[in-house]
This record gives sequence, structure tokens and C-alpha cells, in this order.
Amino acid sequence: MIVWNQRGPLPESFRGGAVTIGNFDGVHRGHAAIVACAKRLAAERGGPTVVFTFDPHPAQVLRRDAAPIPLTTTARKAELLEALGVDCLVAYPTDRAFLQYDA
Repeated sequence: MIVWNQRGPLPESFRGGAVTIGNFDGVHRGHAAIVACAKRLAAERGGPTVVFTFDPHPAQVLRRDAAPIPLTTTARKAELLEALGVDCLVAYPTDRAFLQYDA
């Protein structure tokens, strides 16, 4: 699995498949179901399965005193997602500037 943890354009190899976005903390059964769906879509399109997550959790940036305690480190999250068959993990460096973008 390729792990991308920097700002800027993603590699071309990350394109053409399916992406799912979330914190994926703990990587539980619900996350596994979402990844399985993304894998099916990616296979139909002939591209990679990509997970986009945030590092650190947005709440740690916006309101550190009320942020949830992470269940897994980013490294462990990567291991768990790789075991589910994810091809590419974007662990985006999260800061206030990024969080102020419109969706």
C-alpha cells in the first residue's frame, strides 16, 4: 500500500478508482464495510482503492481540549487498512488553513 502524507497533487497512480473519506479511527467493521464497497467500485473502474483520512483528527486542530483520544496511530491505521486491501492511503496533514476550505 502506498501512503501519502504530504500536501500537493496526488500521484497519477491514485486516480481512476474509488475514494472514501473519513477518520477511520480504530478501523472497525463499519470501516471494513465501507472499504469493501470502495474496493468493488474501484475494481469496476479498473483503478485503486483510496482512503483519505486526516492527520491529526480535525477536532485536535479546532478544539484540542474536547478532541477525542485517538484509538490508533496513523501507522497502525495504515496497517489495518492495508490488511483490508486498500491500495493507497492519504493521511492528509490537517491544519486550520485546510479545515477552512469549503466542501
